[in-house]
Amino acid sequence: MNFRYLFFFFLFTTPLVGQNDLLIADSLYSKASEMNRAVKYDLALTYATQAQAIYLKYEKWERYYLTKQMELDFNVNLMNYAVAKRVYEEIMEKIVERLGPNSLQEAVSHGSAGNLFSDGDQDYEKAYDYYTKALGMLLSQDSLNVNALNITYGQLAVNRSTLGLMDDAIEYGKTAIDVIKRELPPSVTRDEYLSFHYRTIGDCYMDKGAFQEALEYQKEALALYKKVYGKGHLRTGIVYHGLADISRELYQSKEALHYNHKALDIFLEHLGAKHLYVALTYNNMGNVFLLQKDYEKSAIYFQKTIEIAEQLGDEGMDYLPIAYVNLGLVSNQLKNYKKAEKYIQKALEMDIDVLGKHHVEVAEDYNYLTLCYQSQEKWEQALRANLAAILANTTNYETQDPYAFAEVLEQATFFTNPYLTVEIFTYKAFLLQSIYEETGDLELLKHALTGIMELLTFIDKTKQQFFVIEDEIDFSSEVNSVYELGILIAGELYKVTKDKSYLKSAFVLAEKNKSEALGNVLQSNSAIKIGNVPDSLQEEEKRLKENIAEVEYYLIEAQMVRNLTEVKELEAELFELKRKLEKLIEAIETNYPAYYELKYAMDWMKASEVQSNLLGAKDMLLEYFVGDSVVYLFAVTTNDINFYPLGTKKDMRRTIRQLRESLTNLKQLSKQPRISFEQFCHHAHDFYRHWVEPAIKGKDVERLIIIPDDYLNFIPFEVLLTVPTGQSHHDQDYKKLAYLLSDYQVNYSYSARLLRANKAKEVAANQQILAFAASYDYTGTGTTRSQLNPLPSVAKEVTGLEAKFDGHYLYQKEANEETFKSLVARYSIIHLAMHGLLNSKHPELSCLAFSLGSDSTKYDDFLYAHEIANLKMNADLVVLSACETGYGKFEGGEGVMSLARSFMYAGIPSLVVSLWQVNDNATAIIMESLYQNIAQGMTKAAALRQAKLDYLTEKSRGIASHPNFWAAFIHLGKDGSIELQPKQEQKISIWGGILAGGFLLGLLIFFVKKKKQEKTFI
Repeated sequence: MNFRYLFFFFLFTTPLVGQNDLLIADSLYSKASEMNRAVKYDLALTYATQAQAIYLKYEKWERYYLTKQMELDFNVNLMNYAVAKRVYEEIMEKIVERLGPNSLQEAVSHGSAGNLFSDGDQDYEKAYDYYTKALGMLLSQDSLNVNALNITYGQLAVNRSTLGLMDDAIEYGKTAIDVIKRELPPSVTRDEYLSFHYRTIGDCYMDKGAFQEALEYQKEALALYKKVYGKGHLRTGIVYHGLADISRELYQSKEALHYNHKALDIFLEHLGAKHLYVALTYNNMGNVFLLQKDYEKSAIYFQKTIEIAEQLGDEGMDYLPIAYVNLGLVSNQLKNYKKAEKYIQKALEMDIDVLGKHHVEVAEDYNYLTLCYQSQEKWEQALRANLAAILANTTNYETQDPYAFAEVLEQATFFTNPYLTVEIFTYKAFLLQSIYEETGDLELLKHALTGIMELLTFIDKTKQQFFVIEDEIDFSSEVNSVYELGILIAGELYKVTKDKSYLKSAFVLAEKNKSEALGNVLQSNSAIKIGNVPDSLQEEEKRLKENIAEVEYYLIEAQMVRNLTEVKELEAELFELKRKLEKLIEAIETNYPAYYELKYAMDWMKASEVQSNLLGAKDMLLEYFVGDSVVYLFAVTTNDINFYPLGTKKDMRRTIRQLRESLTNLKQLSKQPRISFEQFCHHAHDFYRHWVEPAIKGKDVERLIIIPDDYLNFIPFEVLLTVPTGQSHHDQDYKKLAYLLSDYQVNYSYSARLLRANKAKEVAANQQILAFAASYDYTGTGTTRSQLNPLPSVAKEVTGLEAKFDGHYLYQKEANEETFKSLVARYSIIHLAMHGLLNSKHPELSCLAFSLGSDSTKYDDFLYAHEIANLKMNADLVVLSACETGYGKFEGGEGVMSLARSFMYAGIPSLVVSLWQVNDNATAIIMESLYQNIAQGMTKAAALRQAKLDYLTEKSRGIASHPNFWAAFIHLGKDGSIELQPKQEQKISIWGGILAGGFLLGLLIFFVKKKKQEKTFI
């Protein structure tokens, strides 16, 4: 039986018609249902076909097709696929004639056909077509049949998850939950249906690596399983087992052990001590103790796993290699190297015997063996094991040289698993570096760096094949260690040789680590706009990538079931598909060079290009790289590049948390102003001294372009104090402090590559402003919207803009999501004065809160990050005058996932965003100054800097001059000036000024000077 599917059968009440035969048929049908529940499909099939003959005789078509569908399902369960196909054809032959179009039974039969093609042919896309056909028919009926919909949504969810399309599977599961909750009253049946979908969604989140969401849904499933089946039921035990896995992934070892013990008790009671589920639970417990670094206990549970698996014969064979590897790895931690080698070798021998020499699991075994030898500093053996791992992960390359590195990556045309490929070659570089440290052989270090640079090319080529951006982000996070090791090696080579070419290699590594996926998306957006590539060619490109992803999935599945014939066929198919994609890319390069240059050219952002194209004579680019241990800083000017190892990641994060706390703790500022002042001054200078000053001290620089990393994204560098305060500031005057803001113009970017892409972007909008001032007068309770506080100054903020500049300005209910989406593509500057809601756990659910006022029900007036990323916009600048729009979740290798980032996904080259919740009165003042400065011709970054200085020096006093009120806004992306259209009545004709003489011009100058002298206080 395939346990992935739930089958429910729909009972039709049999009226009393007086025929004894029909009573017998109904009895046979009941027996068929009973045998189905008992998983006795042969008997169930016999009873169903006997009942079917009677229903056919009396032309009771509903019941006849009910039993025909039973016949179809039971044959699928018995793996009689040819018979099942014949039965399906028989059903379809006359069902419309006998039951009418779109009948319930026809829809259900299409769903059963989906099971047939899924289980029988493993043709999941064909199965999906049948499931969606069934769903369409069910939804088109006059009244919803919740039972049938429950089954069909479940089938669709399982189908999509089988193909790795977890988001689609989750969506089907959530839709099923909505339907069940809406249509069914509280009952055991309702809870049973819901429990299945909660568990399925939890499993999908688990497979996605979204462990917190998986935990939430599995907990909901557990509560229902206990309610429906009982606390000690076997099914409940399986849910406990899943919760243990999730808790371990979340590093919640205490909870993981609790759930494992619950599952173990149930399994022992129902299944006995010598059962696979018991062995798997022991294995999980061993992994939990491994997480706790309790290696002795971990070894005990892995040993128990092995003892049971060895007694289970064929059933345990699949799990023995994993158990052997686990025991080997924990033995390695215990420095019992002989035992470690023994068990890893046993796993290796089993896998080679079953899978052959060229298989991803064999490659993993060799990788573990490499670790074992490396722990003992057996370098030659480690290198040979590493070479064996490389060769096991490819089928078309052979060498006997254990030092082979870059040449393998250049010449091998196929690697089974890209993630494992990166891991194995990173290990190669680490081994070469370790041998260098022991021998001092600099050639080994050079060899390692050359290999890592070639590995970057492999990573680039792999990323080109992704067609889902989330996959690219996931891959970027997984390969993050490559960049750190490469920078460490390049830095050591520079230290020894003083050759700055190694610093330039290190810079390439740091730069490529940042915002790769975002840069690719922006370049693709630009490519589509300027490349003039036919839609058909873009569709072919997308289709090939989708096919490659699908074949790779089937290849992994074939490897897991050890179907070596199918593995070879799929490898050949994959090779051909990749060659087709390469040929397509070559054709694009020839015929559409602009598109190719933007989307496919694997040009690495070099320090020399930064120096020549992005920097002026008085500019310095500061690019940070935060590794697992050390924080590095690259300082690039037009004629030099320098490299600074600054300190540990742990110290950097601690310092940032302290500085950010001193910037955002308004409660302390009001109640303990002296302590607040002292703490801010200490942390702001301490941060500057350790993490910035080494690069800029004594340099003739006026503008800093800062590319932060990790938590460095969460602070504005302008607030840093360049000199200590000492005792000279006993008056606690924030205006008198030596801010970095006073000496430097500061601009930010996610990466230099992104800055280049933004700089190249052509803007084709109308030089006008589109501004929204949201209002929050919602009177409901218990919702997110009801918790939004009014922002009384945003209307004033936007009214001030409307008085001076042409554009479209919306207030109150007009400032809604629907209106925004209808207008946004037309304007050069987008100004959004509203609440921004940060979801740190799920950045894609962060949103901007528009006014509640959209006419269409498809708009909820919350604009989510994932929606923003898909908008078509032509603006040069987006100003997010909202809370924490630049703050977000840090993704290793991809930067900060925030609302600001979502606008860059949509192609916006520059933004003004905030890093914490901003006082709306201060915001209104700063925003008015920002636009005035832009209108006077200042660049965007210069305009923001001047707006902050004006606020600090002229428009604030007391605690209102604290950096919390003026420093939150930063400029991100492409700098430069913007042409704005002032209101017609404000346009002063130069000729008119000449004709009118000097009087009018003098009056205007006097008025401007007078306005500048006026002070505004909050």
